[in-house]
Amino acid sequence: MKHTRKNQQNRNYWLLSSALAGATTLLLTGCGTLVLEEPDPRLFYVAGEVDTEDHRELVELLLYLIEAEASSQDILRVDFLEGEGIVNVLSAPPKQEAIYAVIEGMEASANEDTALSSSLYSLSYLTEQNPDLPIHAVLVTDGTTDETVIASMTGASEKLSAHDNLSLIVVGVSAQTRTVFSNSFSPIPSTVTFAGSIEELNAKFQSIGGH
Repeated sequence: MKHTRKNQQNRNYWLLSSALAGATTLLLTGCGTLVLEEPDPRLFYVAGEVDTEDHRELVELLLYLIEAEASSQDILRVDFLEGEGIVNVLSAPPKQEAIYAVIEGMEASANEDTALSSSLYSLSYLTEQNPDLPIHAVLVTDGTTDETVIASMTGASEKLSAHDNLSLIVVGVSAQTRTVFSNSFSPIPSTVTFAGSIEELNAKFQSIGGH
């Protein structure tokens, strides 16, 4: 990797890492004793297209960020969009060795637009199975204008609308595609936000990352 690209990665990581509050709250008692308050558990979900270097870099940055900021009480699920569906590569506490194994094993893989629908139904299932956990999800994708796929995703969004424990950020969708693709989330407009760049993702992620 060229030095200039490494510098950009470092800058991107700095932007993302500034988005989250620390996973552990520090409290001072009246006697001046430092107390660590254990955070409430959360579920992080990353579903990403890994067909391009930009997508893989963004997924990697997200995983590093979660690894650095998540607590031992949290759960991380990672799905890659491959072929017509998704491949689950991690469902576990966000421990360093597990996350690094996912990053090291990440390879380029193309996906059909139908995989987007699969990822949203996967998120719907997670939400139904974990009604008491705050769920913070990021979907890395170019999006789609395929009407059949959008209709299917709208159905998954209908399921998600029954729950109030979800925040979802969609990153990577171009302005031209976003208008049509956003119809996929019409049942949950207050749950979903779009980010078109690392800087935008940083701003959006501030509202969901910390405790």
